[in-house]
Amino acid sequence: MSKSLARARSISQLRKLGFDPMEKLVKVYAELEKEVDRQHQIRDGSLVELTGTGRPRAYRAEVHHALYDKMINIGNNLMRYGYARIPETSVLEETSGNPLVINLTKKGDVYTINPSDSENGDN
Repeated sequence: MSKSLARARSISQLRKLGFDPMEKLVKVYAELEKEVDRQHQIRDGSLVELTGTGRPRAYRAEVHHALYDKMINIGNNLMRYGYARIPETSVLEETSGNPLVINLTKKGDVYTINPSDSENGDN
């Protein structure tokens, strides 16, 4: 089965079920925004919730920050519907550096590797 046929079938099935994933994500995002506002009010003291014992519920920063993480994830999922994806890898320009030069002799002298017999004076 081709990918386009499988995709068409899954879209058809979602329509039969009356389920729109993008719509659901947008609704969840809106609910998270409301909860973030509530967390702001708890942190600022303008909203005081009481526990079962009648004590004020403490503000928990980790809960507040987790809401932002969830909103970012939903935003990233929704972004592909409105924007083209940008490749995460980029092509780096290759530049050739200068060669490594190691001088083994004094300036003006010449070093010869594996000299022939005639150069050594051996006959």
